[in-house]
Formats: sequence, structure tokens, C-alpha cells
Amino acid sequence: TLLKRTIDSVEDGTILSPQLSAHHPHKHAHTNEHNHTHVHDDCDYAHDYSVHYHNHHNSGEWNCKYTIDGLDCPNCAMKVEKAIAELEGVENVVLNFPTKTLTLKSDMESDELFTLLKRTIDSVEDGVSLTRFESEKISCENEKKPFNKNMVNWVCISVSLLLLVAGFIVSICDAPDLAKNILMAEAAAVAGIQIVWSGIKSALHKRLDERVLMAVAVVAAVCIGEFFEAAMVSVLSLIGDMLENHAVEISRRDIAKLSDIRPDTAAVVCKNGNIEVENADEVDVGTTILIRPHERIPLDGVVEKGVSALDTSAITGESVPRDISAGGEVMSGMMNLDGELYVRTTRLCEDSAAARILRLVEESATHKGKSEKFISRFAAVYTPIVMICAILLMVLPPVLGVGQFLDWFNRALVFLVASCPCALVISVPLGFYAGIGAASKKGVLIKGGKFIEVLAKADAAAFDKTGTLTSGKLSVSSIKARGKHTENEVLALAAAAEKLSAHPVAKAVVGEAQKRGLELPVLVEYREKAGCGVEAKNRNSNIRCGGRRLFDDECLEDGIVYLAADGEIIGEIQTSDTLRSDSAAVVKKLKKTGLKKLVMLTGDSEEEAGKIAKQCGLDEYHAGLLPQDKAEWVKNLHKDYTVLFVGDGINDAPVLAGADCGIAMGFGSEAAIEAADAVLSSGGISGLPEAIDISRRIMAIIRTNIVFALSVKAVILILAVLGVAPMWLAVLADTGVSVLSVLNSVRILR
Repeated sequence: TLLKRTIDSVEDGTILSPQLSAHHPHKHAHTNEHNHTHVHDDCDYAHDYSVHYHNHHNSGEWNCKYTIDGLDCPNCAMKVEKAIAELEGVENVVLNFPTKTLTLKSDMESDELFTLLKRTIDSVEDGVSLTRFESEKISCENEKKPFNKNMVNWVCISVSLLLLVAGFIVSICDAPDLAKNILMAEAAAVAGIQIVWSGIKSALHKRLDERVLMAVAVVAAVCIGEFFEAAMVSVLSLIGDMLENHAVEISRRDIAKLSDIRPDTAAVVCKNGNIEVENADEVDVGTTILIRPHERIPLDGVVEKGVSALDTSAITGESVPRDISAGGEVMSGMMNLDGELYVRTTRLCEDSAAARILRLVEESATHKGKSEKFISRFAAVYTPIVMICAILLMVLPPVLGVGQFLDWFNRALVFLVASCPCALVISVPLGFYAGIGAASKKGVLIKGGKFIEVLAKADAAAFDKTGTLTSGKLSVSSIKARGKHTENEVLALAAAAEKLSAHPVAKAVVGEAQKRGLELPVLVEYREKAGCGVEAKNRNSNIRCGGRRLFDDECLEDGIVYLAADGEIIGEIQTSDTLRSDSAAVVKKLKKTGLKKLVMLTGDSEEEAGKIAKQCGLDEYHAGLLPQDKAEWVKNLHKDYTVLFVGDGINDAPVLAGADCGIAMGFGSEAAIEAADAVLSSGGISGLPEAIDISRRIMAIIRTNIVFALSVKAVILILAVLGVAPMWLAVLADTGVSVLSVLNSVRILR
């Protein structure tokens, strides 16, 4: 009630409703006839709420995805995204500049929406194409192809320079001033028409941006007869734009390559032995596909036949090839290096590792960092202030009797040109894209600039134990049967109870039963209690299988799986785990990076936790924790530190979501990946120190760009006011600084 009242006081037409999210896997909901959602909690989790803005009375909304091409810079993408977001009937707009994808939610008809989007984009940016995103991109029949802007710029620059040279020749030959002025005016018109037109469009859409500043400067120079100045400003501006576009395009191609890892087709082995090529997104689970040497694997699966080596760098960041044979698991995006492999698919194309990486890359555009948001707000406020300052600089001194109007008018033009914020609005977003791309090469997928900032300033880390610091591949080390039951009977009944659980201990129990070839009894009324165990029924017996917490018996030991029938314990199963080979080394590296506190949070026993913590060299550990206990410990750490949490599995989802930056291990649990802010795609923690290092480097680069650009502009603006700075120096302060800032941002990719 309080939330609803508060939101209504700020925004009209907003609906607040409880949301069932992956962070809370044990919530069950039903919706009544009045569309009110009732949530029943098995665990002590907080409610999750979502706020929805509806423009068309909640009529059926659907997700739309498009490919958008022809955008020159992140700033252009930001303007297009903002214009589309302001449309009626459109929500959740995200334009991802590196991957050239536009995603949104709308309740409009497909063709109507496409036409509206195209019209909106054309009103903001010329030469931008929009196509519907499908497995094979299909353009509309009437789709306008993007024109080659660089070619147009080259023609304008060449013609303008020729006219300027002709104007100089005419002036040397003592020809009338009129002939020289006509040639200079033509040079200014040829080079400046694009600049002026862009400025007019921005002004008509009530956007005071850098295009308006440049257009005003060019038009004003022509109006006072300074045709040479107008032409040179236009020519230098076009050359600067071309250099910027070239640098941005190179960097975008580098970033886009990182997500170009999923083949569109798969070679399917038919029942008659023939090979047919099909679209990867049409291949069902359980289908056998052939992977030839030097081909990328299109779908996740298990090798049925063949021996080879795999290049896994696109998925895990590991440069050393991995040997693979029958029974080995493969993921889409990996490259087959040597022999032929016959693979039985285990996931659909949309659920494959490569597809998840693509989704994570696209999602990264939705989480903008504080620096990106600051630059967006800064540019929106900065340009109007500059316009006002230029007008005051032009008007006030002559009114006060200081100097001539024409002199101050020229100074105001130089002031306008030098003040353009291009260097910031292009280089800062590009820096975050480059940082995300560089981390991806190391097997760390970061979901946005927001989390790069957190990684850069992190000074504490908390780790789950099983599957994070340890291998997570538990095995049954001993089985004790009580009463008349045998070991195999205890194991079979425990495996039947645990077969639906994703917990590593449960997998170990089920795996041991399969290894022994045991037939599992059928259980009914199955119910899992998070962090505790499982309850079910076997014929007329009530079965309970789990740790000490499930039985609430102080006499039982932690770290042992107990099996009970009708309240009587009939067996005990002990499992063991091993430390990952790189865990101790990674902890040592993290300490060298400056992290002040490294903690392990686990639900395992005190004895097991203490042993692993000592082997890793951690500062402290806390054992016997439920998921909500882990979240509470992270919350306490957050009071004094910026905290990273690294974990895997469904039970880690709440604490992953609660940390400053939650980092999921590999591609195991969907809930963990959804809740996390970054993913270690290698399935190990070796990439974490490098991710922190990359984040710190990119933040240093972004801060350098901001300080450098503002410092140079401040100096030139002061010189412009004093009448010392010529127009060419103002252009250099704009385009030159912009090019240097862009190059500085993208060097992290190298």
C-alpha cells in the first residue's frame, strides 16, 4: 500500500504487482478472477515487485527485435533510442550499438510498429536501415539501404577544397572580390550543407546538441561574410567525423566478433545415415549432429562417437585446446579442431551456451553505468548552457562598450565550435562496450557498464564453496545401512528421493546409483526444502532424505546425507569434494589486486568448510548457512565494503542478487545466471582477477578521457573569450580530442 501510494504521487497510470522471479524459486502463485496475484512462500524471502507502464490498457504486449544499421556512434544510438522510447505504445526500448540490435515491447501490429519505428529513426538519423531480426535477416521490400556516408563526405570535402583552391588562385590574380567570395561561399555550402541540415533537424525536434552548435557556427560565419572560415570549419568537421566513424567502426567490429560465435546451421544425421543441413534453431533435443574439423559446434550436446580437440576460447576464454572423446560434453560456439565428432544434442538452440552469451551481450546495453548516465545528462544540460554563454559573449561586451560587435561575434563562433561535447558522448559509452568485450575474451561476461564500475571499486569478495572454490563433482565415499536394509537399498531409495534436485550432493548420490545399475523405486508427493533436503512417499512409508536440518536433531552430524523411513533413520551417505586446482592461486591474485576481505559462505559442515578455507588462504569462513543466511552475511559485509559474491546453483540466486556484483559460475543454473551481474563462462574462477583488472583499467581510461576532454576544451574556451584562439584550433579541440578519446577507449580490446 505504501509503495503504491508513493508511486501514484510521482507517476500516473502505473500498475504495481508482485512478480515471481528466478530469484525466489520456491514461491508458488495463483491469480484470481480479479487479476490479483497471491504468493505463498515456502522460505523466508522478501516479496519481489515489478512496475509496469501501460500506454494501451494492458492489451497483449509482445517482444520485438530488429537489426539497425548505419549508426555512426554510441551518441547517435542514444538519440535514436530516446526518440523511440518516447513513442506511445512502446516500452522497454534497448538499442545495443555494438551488436546493432533494437529490442522493445509493444502492443501494436507488426507492420504498423515497423512503419512507426522507421519514420521515427529517419527523423533523427539519415541513412539508417531497419530490418526485422530473424535467424536469417530479411529486409522489407521497400527498405531503404543506408548510403555510404564516408563516400558522400569524401566527395563534399574534395569539391570544397577544390573550390577553396580556386578562390585562392582568383584572389592572387587580382580578380574582383565578388568572384573570390562566390567560390568561397560555394565551398562553404558544399561542405556545410550536411552539418546545417543535421542541426536544423535536431532543432526541429527540440534537441539542442552538438549538431546545433556546429550548424549555428557555420551559418553565422556565412552571414557575416566569413566564407573561408565557414568552409574550413565544415571541411575539418567532416574529416573529424570520418576519423571518428572509422575508429568507432573498427572497435565495433572487434566487439561484435565476440558474439559472432553461433553457427546458424547444423549437419543432422538422419536415420538412414544421410546428412542433411538444417537451421540450428529447428533441431530438437536428442538429435545426432555431425561436427567436421574446423567447424563451430552449433548446439550443446554429448559426444556419441569420435575423438578430437576443441578450441574453447570463444566460450571459456581458455587458449589451450581441450581433448574430447565419447561421453564428453560440448557447448555451442566451441571450435572442432581435428577429427569428426557425432554429437547428441542436449539443449535447444535458444538455450545453448552461445545463445546465452549473445543474450548477455545484448543485455549489457540495458545496465548503464553512472559515468554513462552522467555523460548523457551532462550533454543534455551542457549544450543549452554553451548556447547561452555564446550569446552573452556576443552581445554583452559590445553593449557595455568593450570592443566591436564583429570581433565578439567571431569569438562566440570559435567558442561554439570548441565547446562541442562529441569527445565525451562518443568515447565514454564506447569505453564501456570495449571493457565488456575485453572481459568476454577472458571468459567473463559482464552484463553492463554499471557492473564494470562495481568490479573496479570492489574491495571484498564472498564465495560459495561447492562448485565454486571446489570442483563441485562430489562422489559417494561411504554408505552405512541400519537395521535390515542393505547399502544398495539405502542408495536406491536416496537416489529416488534426490533425482529431481540440482544440488551437487544429490547429483553424486544419483550418479553412484546409476554407476551400480540400481533400479530406483517410484516416489510420490515429492517436495524439496531449500538447504535442507527432500520429503516424499514410497508406497505407505514417509521418506525423508537430507542433511541434519531436515531432521532437527542435534545428535546428527553436518555434511552427511541421512535417509529416514517413517521417522526412523535407515542409512547414512557420506560424500567428498576436492579443491579446484586454481582456487588457491586465484585467492592469492585477488589479494594482490587490493581486495581487503575474502570470505567463504557455505551450507556445508564446519569441519569441511574450515579445511577448504585453509587450503585456499581465505580470511574467514562461515559454515552451516541457508540461502537467506548467506544473503544476510553479504548484507553485513556491504556496510563496510563493496562486495562481490561468486556462486553457482539455484540456492545462490538470492545472495547473487543482493551483492553489489553477483558473479555466476558457468552456465549451470538458469536462476543463478538470471540473478547474477556477471558470468564466469569457463566454469572456474580464474578469470575473476583479470575481470577486476580490466574493469579498473577501463574506468581509468574513461576518467582520463573525461579529464582530458574537459581540460582541453576549458583552455580553448578561455582562449576563445580572450580572442586568441583561431577557428582551426577550435575544430581541433572538438574533432581532434574526440578522435584521441575514441582511440584511447578502444585500446583495451588490444
